Amino acid sequence: MKKILLTFFAVLVACQLATTKRPVRRKKGNRLSRHVRPNFLFILADDLGYNDVSWHNPEVPMPTLDRLAKEGVIMESHYTNPVCSPSRAAFLTGKYPFRTGRQEKIIMPFQPTGLSLNVTTLPQELLKLGYQTHMAGKWHLGFCANEYLPTRRGFQTFLGIYNGAADYYSHTRMSGKYHDFFDGERPAREYKNKHSSIVYGDRAVEIINDIGEKKRKRSKDDKPFFMYLAFQNPHTVLQPTLRSFKRIKTTVNQMRDVYTALVLDMDFAVQNVMRALKKNKLYENTIIVFTSDNGGSIKEGASNWPLRGNKNTLFEGGTRVPTFVHAPHLLKNPSYVNERLMHMVDWMPTFLNLAGFKGNPSLKLDLDGIDQWNTISKNISVRTEMVYNINHNVGAIRMGDYKIIFGLSGREWCCEYLVVAPWLRWIHSIPGVSERKKQIYKEHYTMLWERSKLRFERDHPSNVTGRNEEIQSDEDLYEQTTVSSVGTLNEVQLPVFNSSAVYLFNLRTDPNEQENIRDKHPEIVEQLKARVLGYFKLVVPEDGPPEVDETKLQSIDGVIPLNWCQAKFRE
Repeated sequence: MKKILLTFFAVLVACQLATTKRPVRRKKGNRLSRHVRPNFLFILADDLGYNDVSWHNPEVPMPTLDRLAKEGVIMESHYTNPVCSPSRAAFLTGKYPFRTGRQEKIIMPFQPTGLSLNVTTLPQELLKLGYQTHMAGKWHLGFCANEYLPTRRGFQTFLGIYNGAADYYSHTRMSGKYHDFFDGERPAREYKNKHSSIVYGDRAVEIINDIGEKKRKRSKDDKPFFMYLAFQNPHTVLQPTLRSFKRIKTTVNQMRDVYTALVLDMDFAVQNVMRALKKNKLYENTIIVFTSDNGGSIKEGASNWPLRGNKNTLFEGGTRVPTFVHAPHLLKNPSYVNERLMHMVDWMPTFLNLAGFKGNPSLKLDLDGIDQWNTISKNISVRTEMVYNINHNVGAIRMGDYKIIFGLSGREWCCEYLVVAPWLRWIHSIPGVSERKKQIYKEHYTMLWERSKLRFERDHPSNVTGRNEEIQSDEDLYEQTTVSSVGTLNEVQLPVFNSSAVYLFNLRTDPNEQENIRDKHPEIVEQLKARVLGYFKLVVPEDGPPEVDETKLQSIDGVIPLNWCQAKFRE
């Protein structure tokens, strides 16, 4: 009898093991299992500096993002373009902006341009592979023609702003003149007085809950998803929620405190999104990427320390951004710091390969990006060279350890500033708080800041300043002499390498770009200059027409004027 029972239980256990579904966690070669394609959640901060994250600076409170970073892979050498629209174009096209005409500046509200229609985008390609695609947040790649809108460039849903900035509460721009907040292509006024970070987070949660419901019902619409969550935080205008601001440790730098509260607002939103992923059993099969569109703007409270430079410069502080990949159930080696070279253009081929793209997307789609999954998951180097940017007489590239900058690199802003300007004006924009309470908050924090200022003056008497001061560095001195006239749509100018405007750095020994070694290594300068000239064969003219007269455009019910230009196909 005992033998019969033992045999029965052995058979029972064997049957149970045979019928139990085992989650596929590892990949074959450079792809995940063909049977379970991953979801992609790409979280983009706006103007977040290198020193504005907790894994570089413990004084920055971001508990959710900190945990995700430390449980994932921190990409310490992740680069992007030095300013907003070019970076977003690089991410969504897998091409350097100088190949799409987006290499110069941001797209201004009344510029008749947008992301060229001849360029295929990441969400368009993912749709072909059976993915669902969603976006919440800041677009900033054109809206003057309907063809430029995110819902025409591959996103099935969109909620957010078309321009580069807006009031976090009223969702208007130009001092409230124009409404800039859309659900799909419909002006969405129902979100007025609700902080944009909360709105974007709530939309992400809503979509995830809907996906989870379809998954539970085994609906035919149950498809893997790509979600692009592009926060405004912590871009100016600095308007955090009162909830976050109350949790910030008050320092002598008022503006920095307000900025840090905006970072915490973003963290709260991400926390809710993570809870939704886990609740709907989507977390284990989702690859989460967090990064910034460019370096921080120090004059707006950010910090890129110890890196040199600022947003809108080609120095490391403008282009090397805090980044991590969180996918502990899909990564071969989670929880480590990765020093391998990676650029924003690499995400498109990386995601496409993981999604099941047939063939090499970099070759088939003529991309500049490289599939970096082995770099992320196995710490295998695949990129040794990259372009920071090339535009007329200005640019920078890196080959191996060496980086060359030529021409105008942009203005530098010094260090972190002691700011004693009145940075409490944002309190008056908070809805649902009485004027009496706002005044109490203002008086309270003014008192705390004054006490901090007195302590700082006592301990650092030579470092106190009443305003941000622009540093007249050598970059500013050559600004007037090395830049030729701006090219047109039919003209691409070759660079003129004025020796006073050339910088050469060894980033392995000098990551903070303190010593210009161009005179010590002229042979390396010549090698990199030749490579720059090679890239110029691929440069397309800048697509930066002047803004039109807004008074000639029609605004319906106070909405930012839409569909007033001709969309462009660029060869």
